[in-house]
Amino acid sequence: MRDQLLESMSEADREASDQAFVPLRQKYSDLVIALGHLRNERELLNERATGSRLSGNSAPVTVIDPRSGVTITRSEYIGRLESRMQLRLDFITRTLQIDEVEADMDDREFEALAGQVDAYLKIINDR
Repeated sequence: MRDQLLESMSEADREASDQAFVPLRQKYSDLVIALGHLRNERELLNERATGSRLSGNSAPVTVIDPRSGVTITRSEYIGRLESRMQLRLDFITRTLQIDEVEADMDDREFEALAGQVDAYLKIINDR
């Protein structure tokens, strides 16, 4: 929608639009959402299983797949989580046109990627 309106705007209107657009882009863009999900998923990966206080046949971690109701192991859960993370990372690196990164990056690498996303979102390159 914005792209269609830009053609009919004066230079002053375009500048005002950019002033309003950048903060919205930094808050609601697909990149911000993907990066937020990645941050949450990284936190989930860093959580350590503490074991179960239940007796019997309970395992340290039992995950129930919400779609099927089937119990999955922690390693299966981690595998699915890493797979989703890699999809998000691929989207981000493709959009930023940078080299691909792996889901097992360290905190420093993740913060560098977040910085690249922040810098990208400040640039208006739609004309």
